[in-house]
Amino acid sequence: MKSYTSLVEKHRSIAAAARALRIPVSTFKGRLKREKAVPAAESETTSALMLQLKQARGTRIEPVKQPPKARPGKDDFVRVIIPDSHGDHIARHAAAAFLADCARLNPHEIVMLGDHLDCGGFLAQHHTMGYVAETETSYEADVMATNQFLDEIQKAAPRARIKYLEGNHECLSPDTEVLCRDGWRLITDVSTDDLVASMYPDGTVRFDNPSGLVRKPFDGELFVVESSNCAMSVTPKHRLLYKKQSGAQAYKEAETAFTGPESRVKVFSAGRSSATTDLDITDDELRLTAWLLTDGHVNGRVGISQSKTKGRDTVRELLSRMGLEFTEQVRQRDITEVCGRTLKSILPQGAFDLLGESRRVAAKLVGVSDWHYKGRYAKRLPPSFVDLSDRQFSVLLESMMDGDGTRVGAAYCLYGMYEPLSDFQMLCALHGYRAGLTQRNRGGKPSYWCLNITKRST
Repeated sequence: MKSYTSLVEKHRSIAAAARALRIPVSTFKGRLKREKAVPAAESETTSALMLQLKQARGTRIEPVKQPPKARPGKDDFVRVIIPDSHGDHIARHAAAAFLADCARLNPHEIVMLGDHLDCGGFLAQHHTMGYVAETETSYEADVMATNQFLDEIQKAAPRARIKYLEGNHECLSPDTEVLCRDGWRLITDVSTDDLVASMYPDGTVRFDNPSGLVRKPFDGELFVVESSNCAMSVTPKHRLLYKKQSGAQAYKEAETAFTGPESRVKVFSAGRSSATTDLDITDDELRLTAWLLTDGHVNGRVGISQSKTKGRDTVRELLSRMGLEFTEQVRQRDITEVCGRTLKSILPQGAFDLLGESRRVAAKLVGVSDWHYKGRYAKRLPPSFVDLSDRQFSVLLESMMDGDGTRVGAAYCLYGMYEPLSDFQMLCALHGYRAGLTQRNRGGKPSYWCLNITKRST
């Protein structure tokens, strides 16, 4: 009654105020009825809550037993493998779980399989013209996220030796040759100290040290290509660098590139030279090198043999212009074939023999720095020729063709011994020329070598 009396008094005072303000009293009568119902509702709610509390007090909750933590034994070697954290796109909840496991296991070794740095799906430091990033993450943000994850791993597993493998590293067969600065080398013989040809997004070829080497067993089918322009043996997931219709570079896995409706791809086999200036060698020295590699001899004698009249005139003028001392003889040959090829006609042969110090000058141009009267030497291109400019390479190519080559439109074909042609094939790859080296058979037996050259990078 006390609360009700107070409400009545309140109502009377409000009604009096309403009359003074000329507000209908009925408005306040409805409010009074609502306020009468509030104490009853509160009492009902309170009773229900007291009942729930009483029931909860009488309930016994069994604690959940946690499984014992597994810890490695003293003789165990614990290795943890983590792939594909994807830089700035890392799933933080998954990373937290991984780091907690590392802290609990305290591993001896952590192997990071690759794809921890996304870079927008490409080397984002060097975007080609027209490149569209696969992600909105910047290169800098990606690197920072990856470094942060690496720091967290080191903190969670302080004793672990961390092995970081960059990328998925699908492989090439062991008989694959790799282009190094000092020539072709089997991939099994390459080390991180070697300078290996690398194609950059701008199309230039530069020589870099490998960041690491991956050797692993493989049990499965290889994708094999054998043609006059290309030869490779790779695992199905090996990525091939190819040229898109727009001219941009892209990667495609071998199993996709070799099979299915999109199996025609233009795989890069040559790039552009990164040399911006000429090497310190004269054009005449380049021409003499070409003649020595094709029609030259370096043994007890150093000289050039040439049967065509135009060729003899060219060699004579070249040696005279360079101030080299030489003798010239012309003799009629009694041979009917050269390198297994039957000669259509037998022309007189001109023989140019260099004399005195001129022999040593010429021998150095084909990789023989300690020439003497006895012995037979393999003619090779000097290692410094990898730094030839595009213009100097053109001079060398034209003179090689004058010596022992044929032209068919924009295609070239050089004949000769394996070593000098293999060296020249390396230069072709550095100057935008596709080159395939094959051995020709004569009479069912392997004979001379042929280097097919085309002004094309794929």
